[in-house]
Amino acid sequence: MFRLSVSLLFLLASAFSGYAQTGIIRGTVFNSVNREPLPFANVTIEGTDQGTATDIDGKFEFSGLKPGIYTLRARYVSFNDKIVFEVPVSASRIAVLEIGMEESSTGLSEVVVRADPFRQSLESPLSVQTMGIAEIERNPGANRDISKVIQSLPG
Repeated sequence: MFRLSVSLLFLLASAFSGYAQTGIIRGTVFNSVNREPLPFANVTIEGTDQGTATDIDGKFEFSGLKPGIYTLRARYVSFNDKIVFEVPVSASRIAVLEIGMEESSTGLSEVVVRADPFRQSLESPLSVQTMGIAEIERNPGANRDISKVIQSLPG
């Protein structure tokens, strides 16, 4: 009985010790000029398929990492990529990073706006109907009364 309880205790201790041997990387991605957080920036761990996006406050977190040294890459639209080398991860301490990104100054090519060479004719809506004086005079039974001509129209 004593051996069984010692064996069971050893199995439980080894299971918990293997579970506790993971590290965490936490951080914030921000604009290096005005220190505003960059929401929804992409942060990836180089050499792995792990990645995440920052929240609305520019914060991110990687958990369940094996202890070691990692390289992170942060990407954001209209900002230069930022690589953070040699981030130490251990099971005893959370690695906290602040990643400041610089805006990229890429120039746009010129935009040329040209008018269409063909003119579109103005189309009248279906509910509008025009009548001339000659049509009013030719309408039978109206006796040149426009209200009677309008009543004879469909709709």
